[in-house]
Amino acid sequence: MSEEVADVVEASQTADSLDAVAPTSSPEEASDAAAVSDAGASSFDWDEWDGAVDGLPEEHRDIGGRISSNFDNRMNDKDAELTGLRELYDAMMMGNEDPRIAKYETDKTSFDERYNGLQEQFNDYKAQTEKAQEEAAQEWANKFEERHKDLLGDKQQRERMVELIDDGWDPEAAIQLLSMDEEFVKMAEEAKGDGVPDSYAIRLAEVSAGKSQVEKRKKSAPRPGARITAGATGAKNPQQALRTTGDTDTLDDRRMIAARAALRVAKGGRR
Repeated sequence: MSEEVADVVEASQTADSLDAVAPTSSPEEASDAAAVSDAGASSFDWDEWDGAVDGLPEEHRDIGGRISSNFDNRMNDKDAELTGLRELYDAMMMGNEDPRIAKYETDKTSFDERYNGLQEQFNDYKAQTEKAQEEAAQEWANKFEERHKDLLGDKQQRERMVELIDDGWDPEAAIQLLSMDEEFVKMAEEAKGDGVPDSYAIRLAEVSAGKSQVEKRKKSAPRPGARITAGATGAKNPQQALRTTGDTDTLDDRRMIAARAALRVAKGGRR
């Protein structure tokens, strides 16, 4: 009797283990589910459907909504196009103005308002920028004059400095020329006339005239006021046309203009 009970228990455990590893659904069952879904779609009464997505079978509502949205957008575009053509046709038949003209005029007015607003902002920004540049240039010119007050204190040197700036020399380069003799200045001006930048024109002249400069300095010191002569003139530069800060947009040019204006003031004076 005990052997029969043991066999029954073993058989029961084996069956439970087989149930545990058995698949939840077979391919046949999945196929049956798909068949049921297809059957539901085929049984749907399309003739009675009112076109609303909510009226579709639940499993088809998502794709139905996407298709409906796409066609709604296309139909709205077509409807707007047809409405415009209808209005144009009616206006032409009645001898009225093309209705599109009013729309274009409205668009143009809107564009003009936006453009004028941006232009006003730009003008304000430009004015602020120019003011800041002028103040910076004037501050630089004042400091430059103060830094070289010993050299610029002489009226003849001051006038010569103005001439050099008028000829297009950068103030920092021009101040170096004031302490050099005529031969050096002429060489530097010739180099500048050939398009060489100021700083390199001075270096080139230093190399060219260096030997004679050394020899002259050994023989005797230069006479006061004889280091620069009024007859030494350089090639004209486009910067000569710059007379006011309104003639340029660059800070360097504004500095040159400010320096020129400051040096034209009487000795010891300020604007």
